[in-house]
Amino acid sequence: MEDSPYKREAIEASMKLLKVALSECKQKGFHPKIISGGGSGTYLICADYGLHTEIQAGGAVFTDSAYHLWGTLTTPSIFVRSVVTSRPDPSRIITDSGWKSLPCWVVDPIPKNVDGCNSVRMSSEHGILNLDQENTDIRPGDFIDFQVGYGDSTVFLHQKLHGVRNGEFESTWDIAGRGKVF
Repeated sequence: MEDSPYKREAIEASMKLLKVALSECKQKGFHPKIISGGGSGTYLICADYGLHTEIQAGGAVFTDSAYHLWGTLTTPSIFVRSVVTSRPDPSRIITDSGWKSLPCWVVDPIPKNVDGCNSVRMSSEHGILNLDQENTDIRPGDFIDFQVGYGDSTVFLHQKLHGVRNGEFESTWDIAGRGKVF
């Protein structure tokens, strides 16, 4: 949910319910040691209530386009590199990253360093970028990095994440759970 007064009201209502539930648990002799909640899009507001002993803000570690839109304050840091496969005309770019590697059903991925991109569409295996003006500088074989739209639906599609810091390759992380359904 995007940052808005409605978001804050909804979270406040849920925090009031949690406070009542915790009070009732204590009255019945239950004293939970772990109160977990507050996801990446809500932890900043939930923290104001002091009810949680831990937060569940896993996606905030990367801050994809969705979490950025939803108010996470960390710097966006998850990208998918794609290759330009064709240029059917000077105002369109086709890449090798479609929704099988770069899902777009929560928030569209954002192409970096592509001036004038007014829309991004994904077929299963190709990305289609429409430009608001002609650009002949980007050619087949060039790389385009996309800020991931929603990391939770993207990371598990890949076998590895490559860590880059200050423009320099630093490490590779294997995605151990890739493709696992149980």
